[in-house]
Amino acid sequence: MSGFGRIVVASAASQAGDWLYTIALMTFLYDTTGSAVWVAALTFVRLGPYLVLEPVAGVVVDRIDPRRLMVASDIARAVLMCVLAVVLWTEGSPLLALVVTGVSTCASAPYPLALWVVVPQLVGEDRLVAANAKLSTVENLAIVLGPTLGAVLLFAGSPGVAVAINAASFVVAAVAVAGLPRNVRPVEPGGGESSGVLADLRAGWAAVTGSSLTVAVILFAVVDNLLYGADTVLLLLVSEALGTGSSGVGYLFAAVGLGGVLAAVLGRRLAASRRAGTVLGLSLAGYALPTAFLLAWHSPLAAFALEVVHGAGFVLIELVAVTTLQRTLPPTMMGRVFGIYAAAVVAGILIGAVLAPVLVRLSGLTTTLLLFGIVPAAIAVLLLPALRPIDVAAAAGVERLADRVRTISGLGLFAAAPQATIERLAASAVPERITAGTVVIRQGDRATDFFVLTKGAMSVHMTRDGRTGRINRMKAGDYFGELGLLCDGIRTATVTADTDCAVLRITGTDFGEAMATAGGVSRRMS
Repeated sequence: MSGFGRIVVASAASQAGDWLYTIALMTFLYDTTGSAVWVAALTFVRLGPYLVLEPVAGVVVDRIDPRRLMVASDIARAVLMCVLAVVLWTEGSPLLALVVTGVSTCASAPYPLALWVVVPQLVGEDRLVAANAKLSTVENLAIVLGPTLGAVLLFAGSPGVAVAINAASFVVAAVAVAGLPRNVRPVEPGGGESSGVLADLRAGWAAVTGSSLTVAVILFAVVDNLLYGADTVLLLLVSEALGTGSSGVGYLFAAVGLGGVLAAVLGRRLAASRRAGTVLGLSLAGYALPTAFLLAWHSPLAAFALEVVHGAGFVLIELVAVTTLQRTLPPTMMGRVFGIYAAAVVAGILIGAVLAPVLVRLSGLTTTLLLFGIVPAAIAVLLLPALRPIDVAAAAGVERLADRVRTISGLGLFAAAPQATIERLAASAVPERITAGTVVIRQGDRATDFFVLTKGAMSVHMTRDGRTGRINRMKAGDYFGELGLLCDGIRTATVTADTDCAVLRITGTDFGEAMATAGGVSRRMS
């Protein structure tokens, strides 16, 4: 299983369990206390510690192997979920349930940051949208299946069963993450020179405030998650108003997840388009508006359909926001900036969770739904011009990939390859600069990569019977390294840069997969 495949398995296991146990806890607290305030308190306890811990966790992720952090987090949460299951089975104190949940939150603080840092290292920059879309698909399938299974379990038995299943899901996730490549490590701050935690936090904050693009992305993510925080309270009350009872909230969240799955599968091109910033703004408007109409027809089916649209908007926002940050942040700052991003997102969720019951008490449920639906949508449309830098960054990324597609298509080596194969190669290619005099590959070494020369000149030398001579000189548009990959895995010649050069490096695995669809072997000695 590939490294990214392990990340997918870990996410699928833990997130399905998380949603299952969250629905069980929401129902347990509401049925035990009869108050939506306790449900809001659950959201606060599950997320509140992130406000303090996430920025610090970002520093930790920049310093320590993210794989180890993720495994430790999974194991700790598995143990805590076992404790929580006992509390629910014995119909224990709601307060104790909240305390255990809060400790579990603390144990999970480094996990999402480590995930965001690891993914670009595993898949490469140009595969980020596809990788993030796949993770969003998994996350939203979990939202569909987790609450649905949770609702079934609540009808059939104790909420403690749902929490126990969540504990098992963390064990599965820990095993999957433990198998990640050991060379998946963060880039140390300051080029390898360790600095103090406070200094690292200040550097992360400066990286955020010094970029209008980063500020815009974070602000939209905050508004996005403010609505999510409100959902944790409002959807429960909407379920009650529609006559489906407290357990009906699971089906509404399942609709959100279904919309997210559809957006992750069908909306990938939107998130990767040249107008990613515009997509971000319009997605926020589309995410907010359905909330205003949840009770308009007083129909559970209509509410379900609206929540599908609601969920689609949420995932598009997440795809654009996270991918934009991954593409534009310096690698040495990624953990710290994502720590600030995560803390800001949690602040939005908590504000929404606290604000929702207050507005419901002051103005009623219908008016509150209108406010949460119309006001954010209007703000999103008004702020569309502020998202222009994201459009510029996205357009640059699209053009960069298009240039690589044109370069690889013109090689001749892949003349019979489908366009999809060319695009996959372009996405996986890593651009590198090589100074004059550098030996790029050496005769007799093991062959691992294929190269396309995009700038400069290189010479090819071969040693036979103790004599070395130049057999070819390459210019921009030529390629080398294919014979070693296609034959016995050993380099047949030495390639040296005559001038400062630029190349595209493609892994042997990606090259082999492309050749399987293209056919043909170069005659060039390499």
